Amino acid sequence: MEAIEPIKMIAETLITLFQKEQSNKEQCKRLANCITTLVETLTALQKQDFGKNVKPLEARLAALKEVLDSAEAFLKKWGSTNKLFRFFKANKTEEKLQDLFQQLEDERKQLCFFLQVEQRDEMDNAKKKLDAVNETVKRTEDQVTAVHDVLENTNKTINSVDEEVGAIHNEVKKMNDALDNIVKRGETQNTVEQKHSSGAVQVQNASPSIQDSVQLLDKIRPEFVRGVSAAVINLLLDDLQQDRVLNALEVESIREENPARADKARVLIKLVLNKGKKSSEKMINHLIKHDPDFSATLGLC
Repeated sequence: MEAIEPIKMIAETLITLFQKEQSNKEQCKRLANCITTLVETLTALQKQDFGKNVKPLEARLAALKEVLDSAEAFLKKWGSTNKLFRFFKANKTEEKLQDLFQQLEDERKQLCFFLQVEQRDEMDNAKKKLDAVNETVKRTEDQVTAVHDVLENTNKTINSVDEEVGAIHNEVKKMNDALDNIVKRGETQNTVEQKHSSGAVQVQNASPSIQDSVQLLDKIRPEFVRGVSAAVINLLLDDLQQDRVLNALEVESIREENPARADKARVLIKLVLNKGKKSSEKMINHLIKHDPDFSATLGLC
């Protein structure tokens, strides 16, 4: 505030004058201390922003300036008088200094009141801001808690769905196994009936000898790739895995990496041929068992 600086200059001048004054030393020292405290209060007021409340403060500063101007005029007049005049006016001078001290002290208290009000307003504003921040933090915490609850419920739902899906998969596997067993029993029965009705084939003649099984399987390779059905391929894969001719990774690779039927057949027969005579013999036997008509066309039985 611009009005404070000139007042401080007057006050600092008065402090110097009171400190130099030789008569009424106690009173002058007391006044100098009072004005020093007043200057500190004015300095504190300079750092505040009074906003709309500046007019009452300006009125108070104007009153203070009048008191300081009066004190300065008194000191200058008093300093110019001779010692004899001061002697006769000593009592009146002391009363004047006492009155001046009281006026300055009253003005200091009034300014301190303004300072306290402004500081209290700042504290109130700071408290309001802090309360707003705390409220925001509380709302954020509530939102985070709500999100955590949603995530927890979602995880529970996902776990429940996973369990249900797992149970369904198990049931489907059981059904597939049962169907495979039914198909195998039906095909085996058909083969036996056909052999009995023809009266021409014996079980021991159905399988080629170990010595020529690789050559025979290699010989029928083209016709096998062209004519074998997808269902028979799947049955052969299951049987050969059960016989440990093929492992699970090989069976999965044939099924997953070869979408076309012919590709599955080509990879399967090549893989079995590479495993030797016993593996080739087992594949021929399983082929005769699952598809005797096709096997007869290939010359296997």
